[in-house]
Amino acid sequence: MGIREIAKLTSNKGSATDPKMYTPRIRQGTVVVVNANDTYDITLGGSATTITGVAVLESCYAQVGDSVQVIQNGTDLLVIGRVNTGQFVPFAMAAGTVALAAPGAVPGGATGTVTFPTGRFTVAPIVTVTMNNSNATPGSCAFNNILSTGCGVTFWQTNGAATARTLNWTAIQMTATSASG
Repeated sequence: MGIREIAKLTSNKGSATDPKMYTPRIRQGTVVVVNANDTYDITLGGSATTITGVAVLESCYAQVGDSVQVIQNGTDLLVIGRVNTGQFVPFAMAAGTVALAAPGAVPGGATGTVTFPTGRFTVAPIVTVTMNNSNATPGSCAFNNILSTGCGVTFWQTNGAATARTLNWTAIQMTATSASG
């Protein structure tokens, strides 16, 4: 369904099947079936009644069980988007920076601590890091003691002048009970 069809559906002039004047409203539904003709069968607002053949905005992609937003104008319905239900998106994420002092000698390491937002993770997340500094002094980064509350980080500089640096970190937990998934 393209933008012209959406405009007709939400124009407040009634619908093809119900010519009364209605104010369009947005409702939440659940996908029951994804049909081959690019429509969904859905339930609305927790109802057990399945509504078949509901039109779907072209840019919307959902799977069975996903929560979706639906524009309703009279009896006309249009699925306009998927609600973040945890499927295909992380359960929890956090990102930030950690500043490390220059190592005392080269080769040598500098350490720091990352503290995750309180209550964000229920298990120890997967943590990744990149250098924030434009100074590309050779070295490597490692995390240690990763917990649901934070972790330690070490940057090991292999050569060049000892350099303080800032590291960007990202922590991710994919499901409520697992970091991966």
